Amino acid sequence: MPLGLGSNLSRAISKPITPGIVTDSLVLKHQYNAGSVVPCSDGAAFFDGIDDYVVMSSNVFTSATTYTVGCWINYLTKDSYDWLFGTNATTKNFGINRSSTHIFYREEDGGYYSFGSNSNLPLNTWKHLVFASDSSKIDCYIDGALLGTITVDSTDSIDGSQDNNDHLESTKFTFKTFGAGYASGGSFNYHTNCYLANVFAYSSCLTQPQIKSIMNKNYAGLTDSEKTNLVSWWNLDVETNTSGESGTGGVKDHHGSNHGTLS
Repeated sequence: MPLGLGSNLSRAISKPITPGIVTDSLVLKHQYNAGSVVPCSDGAAFFDGIDDYVVMSSNVFTSATTYTVGCWINYLTKDSYDWLFGTNATTKNFGINRSSTHIFYREEDGGYYSFGSNSNLPLNTWKHLVFASDSSKIDCYIDGALLGTITVDSTDSIDGSQDNNDHLESTKFTFKTFGAGYASGGSFNYHTNCYLANVFAYSSCLTQPQIKSIMNKNYAGLTDSEKTNLVSWWNLDVETNTSGESGTGGVKDHHGSNHGTLS
């Protein structure tokens, strides 16, 4: 899985030809007071949809009920299932079902629960996607706007259907991978063909104003208050070694030490 910019993808990190301007439409932040355009990321990770994914050295969350995960994403092609965040098991994954047109969460007992139509994530377009849980519900935001909510009701059973009126039995979430999910026999069944940038994880449920505040920032742009309850942040603009220093084959956790491995 290369990290780079636009058509100039390689295992090494590519830098913009013009400082502050990024190719492939990854110009996500406008600094109007400077009279110029600066990116919120100097790069993006490319996932081929075949066998690419990132796995962290340890679980970011272990059965968490209150959390926020998100990223900038640019889908390139669609498949029956495109998985974004989850574990290396068949449960507790966030993703997109292209054939059934849903952005969904797969519950630990196997049910799929829809936040809304995947038409809100058009192909070849950069979108900011966030899932935020407060233990009673999960909200899905796209570009800072609420797309849909899944509520929690422990008395409801899971029927496996994709219905906005379904209710989760729990919001426990284990997060160790992004770019693929639903493992069977030790290998992943579904991979995503996309670019990803600025993947993040908080141990709190961010509010809509908080999500809008961090949306157009990379890690260096966050204020101290915006780092409160931040667990990990991967800009995905540089390859590192397992210690997070300059090197190859890894993904740097800019906030913590849970560096990922490019697979």
